[in-house]
Amino acid sequence: MSKKSRTFQPPTTTTGGSSTGAGAPAATPSPDTGAAPTPATPPAGAPTPRPPTTTSTSTATSRSAARRKAASSGRVSAEPSFFEKYRAIVIGAIAVVLIGGAIAVVANLSSTSANAYSCTTLLTPGPSDPVPTPRPATPVPSTPPAASIVPGTSPAPTASPEPQPTQKLGFTTQDLGRGHVDTSTKVDYDYCPPASGQHYNLGGGIAPLARDFYGPDDKLGPGNWIHNLEHGYVLLLYKGEPTAEVQQQLQAIMDETTASAFAAANCGANKVVVVRFDDMDPGVNFAAVAWDRELLLNEFDKEALLAFSNQWQDGPQTPETGLC
Repeated sequence: MSKKSRTFQPPTTTTGGSSTGAGAPAATPSPDTGAAPTPATPPAGAPTPRPPTTTSTSTATSRSAARRKAASSGRVSAEPSFFEKYRAIVIGAIAVVLIGGAIAVVANLSSTSANAYSCTTLLTPGPSDPVPTPRPATPVPSTPPAASIVPGTSPAPTASPEPQPTQKLGFTTQDLGRGHVDTSTKVDYDYCPPASGQHYNLGGGIAPLARDFYGPDDKLGPGNWIHNLEHGYVLLLYKGEPTAEVQQQLQAIMDETTASAFAAANCGANKVVVVRFDDMDPGVNFAAVAWDRELLLNEFDKEALLAFSNQWQDGPQTPETGLC
């Protein structure tokens, strides 16, 4: 066949996703009725044309917006800090430290008050002061007869009899000094209960102690109350746990003791403190202690303890006078 006799093949055109050309009849136009043309039926054996691929406009838009937002912000989620990660552990550890510190302080005060001392010997009752010689009785002047009294005059006043001298209770003890030491210092007292010696100077009602009745559960050592003796106080000491009646009587002595002139004018109360103290001789269950002066008793004797408190409160041997 010559080139001229070749049949001209029109180019394939794509319309609406389908091809027309040789072997594919064109769509038959419909009459001018306003209806859409009927698509041509593909020849037998021809592949079925695929519908055009469509993409959801809303999905694409949302993804694009998300990408644009991420790109424009440039933010990256920061890693949580150490405190944020371990907040509960850190707070718990701080609480444990604070509570432990408070317990340590209380334990330290208790241990230093109750156990930070030792006693070389335990005192037994010493020699008492001699009983003073009574003064001779003052003669009672006779009453003059009424007839001898000059009218308009008063009878001469009669002299009041002088009081009899009172025995000074207790006995003098060795002076052990009065230095101040830290609560970490263990003091060895030559004798117990000590009536002087090294002690604490803490203030705040701890050393010297606040004026009070301290029950059997209060563990207080000489380091606390020797400072009271230095200021002119009398300490009433008891061993163990006396009966409730005896404790009430000790409280009564504390209430009934007459305040010294200085204490009445400046302190508002007498200078008597009651404290438990167990480091006493087996034959001693009660003691009244002033600076360098003691009265030791086996049995409770309210009158003797009261008399000692009145005699030796702010006594002449007190090293620091004029203090409450």
